[in-house]
Amino acid sequence: MFYNRVILIGRIATDPVRRYTPAGTAVTNFRLAVGRPSPAPDGKDTDFFTIVAWRELAERIANAEKGRLVCVEGRLRERSWIGRDGTRKRTVEVFADAFRFLDKAPQPATPSEEYVPEEEIEIDDNLHIIEEEGLEDIP
Repeated sequence: MFYNRVILIGRIATDPVRRYTPAGTAVTNFRLAVGRPSPAPDGKDTDFFTIVAWRELAERIANAEKGRLVCVEGRLRERSWIGRDGTRKRTVEVFADAFRFLDKAPQPATPSEEYVPEEEIEIDDNLHIIEEEGLEDIP
């Protein structure tokens, strides 16, 4: 029996990049930062994993914001190729099967409410309020 499963919880470290294969299939890649304990003085260290998502999941992940806390479930996959310099390259990636946000999406900034006076005020060329009956001149 063989079993290849990984579950990672971390923050999106790079903006997701969506591309399409020549056949039109969506694929999205991003790096996930996952903290772990370490003997370092601050007691923390971070690993970075390349996440690859395909099809509908790729479309959903493509607009995720850098810094969001997410859970990625998938499988490890090793890939090798010959680099431009002629040397053999190799990498291990996580092919995502499931993806969920673990934090709330940032709320878009709301425009501040504009002040609208209850009644219209007339102002002269010197930026003084023009007196109306019963009102004092306000400099």
